[in-house]
Order: sequence, then structure tokens, then C-alpha cells
Amino acid sequence: MMIVPNLLIMQCEPETYDEYRVYDILMMYHEKGITPDLEIDVNGETLADYNTVLGLWIKRQEWIYRQSKLQHVVIPETGEELHGGFIFSEWLNFIARNGENLKRAIDAMNAEYNPIDNYNMVEQGADGTKQDSHRTTPHGEITVETTPFQTGINSVGDGAQTGKTTTTTSYTQADSETTYDNTMSIKNNDDLVEIGFHKGVQHYLKRSGNVGTTQTQTMIENEILLRKHDIIAEFVKRFFDSYCYYVG
Repeated sequence: MMIVPNLLIMQCEPETYDEYRVYDILMMYHEKGITPDLEIDVNGETLADYNTVLGLWIKRQEWIYRQSKLQHVVIPETGEELHGGFIFSEWLNFIARNGENLKRAIDAMNAEYNPIDNYNMVEQGADGTKQDSHRTTPHGEITVETTPFQTGINSVGDGAQTGKTTTTTSYTQADSETTYDNTMSIKNNDDLVEIGFHKGVQHYLKRSGNVGTTQTQTMIENEILLRKHDIIAEFVKRFFDSYCYYVG
């Protein structure tokens, strides 16, 4: 005959919950002048500030949070209980467990965008004349012919011409030669560069800044902010899906 030992049966009381609307929790903290920890900080870097997260929570203010009756949050100075306040502890634990993945997602998104190169150019040079020497050989003769008019009016009405006068001057002068020094220099940054001119002018033009890219850069920055906001919003949604429920 088989003997079955007596079994000690313990009946455990099921865990019970209180339910609070997210709107009521936020309003209670606001009325008491308490600012909950909502910002998303990961390894000292703030991925989303308080106002950003608060805005996303307000969008889900009609969701219901279920808090165990065994969990209590009280104000230390007064001992007053903050009903539903344990949701913020759940939020901080959620960030601690999932914040690294969130940061990697944001970093990967930023890496998809290549920065736009600014327009930066320096144009430098010189314009001038290069000439080694100039020789002058003034010798020979100069002939000048002069045909003066006689004063008065003839019968035809034209001034009467007199005889033509021719003057010839001969001279001899020593040759002359001018030699030029073709060692004009220009300054390239901090270095002197020989350009081999004996006369000229140096020009230096520097252009920098954004040429035709400012609007594009702004559009990319706005796109990054928008996509980052979407990633943060999805992170908040995951939290509410895990700890709250919504009755439409």
C-alpha cells in the first residue's frame, strides 16, 4: 500500500494594483512643485532634455499606470505619499537598461550625414613685366620741312604760300643701355617667392565661408533633429507599452 504524505498547501495572496492616469500623476507633481527626473542621460550625455520628454509624456497623458500596492513613494519631509509616483522610478530603470541602445541608434543616424565642406580658397599671384635690358642708340640726322603761309587774302580767297624751308640737324651721341633687376618678390603666406619681374603688382585674394550651401546645411540639421525626435519618441512609446496601457 502506497502512503502519500500530507502536503502543506499555502495560499498566497495575489498582488494587487492601483491604477493612476498619467495626467493625474503629472499634475500632482506639478501642484506640489516637484520636478521628476524625465531627461534621458546616458554616460553623462543628455540625449533628450526634460521639456522634450515631458512633451512626449503629455501626448500619452490618458494612458493608465498600474502600481503595485506594495510600492510606495513618499515625500521625506512630510511622509505624504505620491500616488503613482513609482512610474518615475520605472522610467529611470528603463533608461538604465536601454539607454545605450538608444545612444547607438542616434550616433548611427548622425553618421549617415556627411558634413558639407565650406568654400575656402586663397588666390595669390603677381602681374608684371620681365626685361633684362634696354639699349638706346640715338644718332643720325633729323630733317624738318616748314611751309608757312603768307599773311593776307588773294583774289581766290586763299592765303598765298611762300617758299618751303628745309632744316636738317645732324648729331652723334653715345649709345646708352639700361639694365633691369628682375628679382621682384611676392609673399606666399610667410615665405618669400622670387617671381623674376623688374616691375609689377602683387595681388592676394582670399575667399571663405559657405557659398550656396547655407540653406542645404540648415535643411540637413533640421532633418537630423526631426529624425532624432522620432527615435526619442519611439523610446518613450516602448516604455509606455511596457508599463502602462491605454483604454480608448
